[in-house]
This record gives sequence, structure tokens and C-alpha cells, in this order.
Amino acid sequence: MQHTHLQNLQKFKEFTYIEPRLRDLYVEIKNLSEKDVAAYGLVTRMWLEKYKPQLMELVGHNRPYQDELATDEAYKVAYNALFNVLPYGNIDEEEYDDEFEEEYEFKSWYEHYLNY
Repeated sequence: MQHTHLQNLQKFKEFTYIEPRLRDLYVEIKNLSEKDVAAYGLVTRMWLEKYKPQLMELVGHNRPYQDELATDEAYKVAYNALFNVLPYGNIDEEEYDDEFEEEYEFKSWYEHYLNY
């Protein structure tokens, strides 16, 4: 089921009440500095090695609790919310396909709505 951007944002905010570590992860990613990213070389590498594994423990099929966050839809909503606050200036865009470009365009929606 496709949701509008605003619906996805609202859903992610609801998820942060169920799983507060999602909010913590969001704030951490949103506050990344260039120095933080430089330690990984590329923000895409940082995402894949550091943040995506944490996300996979909190939502989706790897979640230890069988609640509404243990679904593919919850994973997609949370993935987009977190991925879209990455500091894009350091992303090697050649590493990503058209899906990356679509996610990049949604960044401003997430920053505007999730004003933590």
C-alpha cells in the first residue's frame, strides 16, 4: 500500500513512540558532522555499515517483538525517514540507482515534518 509523504512521516513519528530508539537513531543521523562521515569515507558506507544494521534490529522481520513494527511496511517507512536525513553532500551517488534519487528528493519533507 502506497502512502503519501506526509502519511509516511506521521507513521514514522508514531513508530518512535512504540520504539524510542528509532527517535534516538533519527537524531543521531540528523546531527552527523562532516568529521563523523569522514571516518567512514562516504556517508553511504556509514549508512550500510553502521545505521542500516541498527535499523534492521528495530523494525522489520529481524525485530524481536511481533508488533506493528515487525513488518515490511514499517521497515520501509523507517528506512526512508532515517536515510533521508543523511548529509547528502558526502554521498557517492554512483553507488545508488534511481531509488536513491527518489529518496534524495524526499529529504526536505522529512526535515520539515520531523522537527525534533
